Amino acid sequence: MTAQDLRPAAPMSRPIQVLLATYNGAAHVEQQLDSLRRQTVADQMTVLVRDDASTDGTVAVVRDFDPGPLALELIPGDHLGAAASFLDLLRRADLSCPTTMLCDQDDHWDPDKAEIAAAALAGLDPGRPGLYCCRSVVTDAQLNPVGLTDLAPRGPSFRNSLVQIIASGHTMALNPRLVELARQTMDPAAAVMHDNWIYCLAAGLGQVVFDPEPHVRYRIHSGNEMGFTVGWRRELERLGRLLRSDRSQLTRQARALAQVIGDDLAEADRSALLGFIDQSSLAQRLSYLARFPLVLQRRSTALASTWSYLVGRFRPAD
Repeated sequence: MTAQDLRPAAPMSRPIQVLLATYNGAAHVEQQLDSLRRQTVADQMTVLVRDDASTDGTVAVVRDFDPGPLALELIPGDHLGAAASFLDLLRRADLSCPTTMLCDQDDHWDPDKAEIAAAALAGLDPGRPGLYCCRSVVTDAQLNPVGLTDLAPRGPSFRNSLVQIIASGHTMALNPRLVELARQTMDPAAAVMHDNWIYCLAAGLGQVVFDPEPHVRYRIHSGNEMGFTVGWRRELERLGRLLRSDRSQLTRQARALAQVIGDDLAEADRSALLGFIDQSSLAQRLSYLARFPLVLQRRSTALASTWSYLVGRFRPAD
């Protein structure tokens, strides 16, 4: 279906573009769009909304929304799923735009979120892939705060990106080099999720800025693509999930990354990637962990993931 322009046609000379993927988000997307309209730099922003074949009133809500100072474009599409929908948006992004931000349909941005992210990217080397991300205020369905997402005390690193994401997609801002790299390399079938893939690219080949201050409200409700809990309940759920779950998708993603960026990594990161993938025996897994202990932000999570790796929960069946 042909893209439909909304008032006015998006002037791609604006320095900030926001990629918003929607799917059956009629209940919350208007509030999110309103938070974009209230950005301190709204008159510098283009918002590309790709709808993933919603069956509720999402398209009508977006079409009827008054963008005010924003430039807003609606792109109805076939149902692809979240990762592929964001990849389609990345492929439509303007590479001359200094700041490209990812946006979920049900969150709520603080008024200065876009301004802060753009300033952070402006301080990075434009010749290398650059990623900005931040913490979030976790809320209930009515946007009442219930906690904060985690800090990242050990910081971003490529080895961390193989087993954990500290850069949630709804907080991400990318520079043009990272946008280009993501759309050239991302395989939605192999990626754990689009943000996971992007974090791996930036951590391996570029620069990652993790902002400890939250600038977005991350709404949790029954329709979320990914869930979230806080406090002791979250810790118990996280550890239980790590100990029980099949983590093999992380290894499939690592294999795909090795094919497209393996030769471009620093030698230590390349060795860590190839060692992580080679899990055919307990001896090989023990050898890998002796050389490259898993880098996670919490000690408890690191211990649980290390045990899961040893017993083969990261090992694909194929």
